[in-house]
Amino acid sequence: MAVGCSIMAVVPLLAQYTLAQAGYGGGAGASIPGVSSYVAPAGYPTSAFSSYYPVPSGQEPQPALYDSVLNITYPLNLTNPDTLPDNDPDPLYYPRPIANLSTTAQQAVINSILQQVSEIVNGSSIQGNCSRCIAALSVAKSAAQLAPSLVPAAMVALCTSSGLHSASTCAVDFEASTFGAIWTQVLGLADVSGLDGQYICNSLSSTFCPAPGVSPLDTTGLFPKPKPANATKPAASGKTVKVLHMSDFHLDPRYKVGSEGNCTAGLCCRSNALNTALPAGQVSYPAPLYGAFECDTPYDLGLAALQAVGPLTGTSKENPLGWTVYTGDLVSHESQNELSRLYAEYAEDSVYGMFKTYLTGPVFPVLGNHDTNPEAIDAPHSLPGPLGMQMSWNYDHVAGLWQHEGWLNSTAAGQARLHYGAYSVKNHYGLRVITFNTDFWYRCKCPSFKPRTRTREGPR
Repeated sequence: MAVGCSIMAVVPLLAQYTLAQAGYGGGAGASIPGVSSYVAPAGYPTSAFSSYYPVPSGQEPQPALYDSVLNITYPLNLTNPDTLPDNDPDPLYYPRPIANLSTTAQQAVINSILQQVSEIVNGSSIQGNCSRCIAALSVAKSAAQLAPSLVPAAMVALCTSSGLHSASTCAVDFEASTFGAIWTQVLGLADVSGLDGQYICNSLSSTFCPAPGVSPLDTTGLFPKPKPANATKPAASGKTVKVLHMSDFHLDPRYKVGSEGNCTAGLCCRSNALNTALPAGQVSYPAPLYGAFECDTPYDLGLAALQAVGPLTGTSKENPLGWTVYTGDLVSHESQNELSRLYAEYAEDSVYGMFKTYLTGPVFPVLGNHDTNPEAIDAPHSLPGPLGMQMSWNYDHVAGLWQHEGWLNSTAAGQARLHYGAYSVKNHYGLRVITFNTDFWYRCKCPSFKPRTRTREGPR
């Protein structure tokens, strides 16, 4: 759902759900719903949050957020732009080993498998990249089954020695605290010799295996009732409802004013951002208070955009929006080693709180691929043991926030907890809003969690 690093993909444009051909529905004589332009008031709107941590003059504010769902106040060191973390502290989940081996025996398994994989990759007994990759996965699977906690380090070593990626990229992709534990689960649970293996190899590199074709989808039984035979269109009310669609807020509470806004790689406007074309210590474009193109959204910019919604749409508390649809991505484009559950929860609490303050009418949000940790990962409840609940912390949190803000009732919030942040609710206009979590099908550097060979119908 995120599309690169921009100032902010939140566009305070009005989308209109037109119940009838009336008002400014897009005809030749249509008028705009509010003012034609808006400039936010000078200065930061301190009333946006109830309390703040002290920060140096000219830097981004640091709200002292209290989370009513978690019953905590987020610490300043979580978002301090000068103390960026380099390790994710969250718990790691591995598949349950099929044997109780000693540490020495587990290491012997890993050493043997690394040797076998090296012989497969570098030898000539198996022809074709795809066949080699499948064979290597088949051998590596036993490592995930016998010594799962040692697999991430082995993957980093193999990635580096084979030249698959640079050493730094191998670490980001396969260290235990980034995606290594996730890959270990995939190895241990997938049918690596079948369709799952083809998907995994293609995900690692398109030169290993071609992307498998789309499998036929059997929709029989997906809907509880047959399609109505004589459906009729409801009578129009003659009124126009104003609906706001927002997406990809990407709040950056670690935004550093004055840092490099035109960096060579990664997320810019950070204390560790560099432009390698310049001598050390020099900055080509100092990050301004209201953001820059290669950066995510500082508080000043995000709040200015939200302040603009009412005037630009002609809405207010007395004349509110019908509703708002938010299609995901709250969290900044961090390196995986800088992310954590707590950081994702902070962004969720902060952004939804700002929506509640500045938007009128209910908000119907969904999760984006960045709105979790690890990024773009979800876990079907059908996975064995605690693996099936390893991401429930996030579904529980957002469902609680959505209910706390008054956007969902307890029934819909219960659906969101159970169905990976998805829910179905009829709003106050009688329109049914149906959401679902598309991250299970998100294509990125991470594998889809769902073993495709056995569960073609997807998560339920």
